[in-house]
Amino acid sequence: MDTNAIMILITRPREDAELFARALREKGFSALVCPMLEIAPCSFAEPDLEHCRGLVFTSAQAVRTFSEKTTLRNLPVFVVGEQTAQTAREKGYGNLVVAEGNAESLERVLLQESSDGEGFFLHVRGDWISYPLGQGLEKKNVKINELVVYTARLVSFLEPVVKEPMITGQVRAVTFFSKRTAQAFLECLERDGLFKYLHGIKALCISRAVSEYVQAYFPEAIWKTVEFAVEADSGGMLDLVLRTYQLHPDDNA
Repeated sequence: MDTNAIMILITRPREDAELFARALREKGFSALVCPMLEIAPCSFAEPDLEHCRGLVFTSAQAVRTFSEKTTLRNLPVFVVGEQTAQTAREKGYGNLVVAEGNAESLERVLLQESSDGEGFFLHVRGDWISYPLGQGLEKKNVKINELVVYTARLVSFLEPVVKEPMITGQVRAVTFFSKRTAQAFLECLERDGLFKYLHGIKALCISRAVSEYVQAYFPEAIWKTVEFAVEADSGGMLDLVLRTYQLHPDDNA
């Protein structure tokens, strides 16, 4: 299969989108970066971590932003999945505990870690989260503080460089790594009257919940197919792309 003819549109924030685009291009795909969230760091003071049992990160972006303004690297670090773990390693964090790619699995890890000690965990995050990690843990008497280090604003328009390949049928698939990026993208399609072009495009989603949201947004629009990853992380999404186009993970296009 000539994967160079397969254009995949990536809607996640730019830095993470570029990383995923690189992985796709290494497999021979054409990748079009279309960030649907704009990331901006917040002003925050370095927190008092005297009684902190560990740092909790549910996004690679949180690791990047926090690490740029803090020097502490000796606390245990609990991360949602492998991509966030890799970013943490690159920023000098060790002693990592990696969950299974979603907040629910991370919550289970923190519950297990909190069974024999006191103090608190610090959840370093963006201004919006899909799963209330702190609320779920505090219901079980696990203390978790929160520190918001960046904002993520929905993008409200599509650039011509994205519209044109959609209209001309060059875009073969769109990847959705979160419900928020899907929301922003679909709202733009609705605003610009472009949803009629979805019939030739595959929607590749990070989870069943995201795929259900995407399918329900335009009940009258028929995607070519809507699928979701087995593992809810970047690796799972890459596997989904390869599986969709019947490639083995070790294949080089």
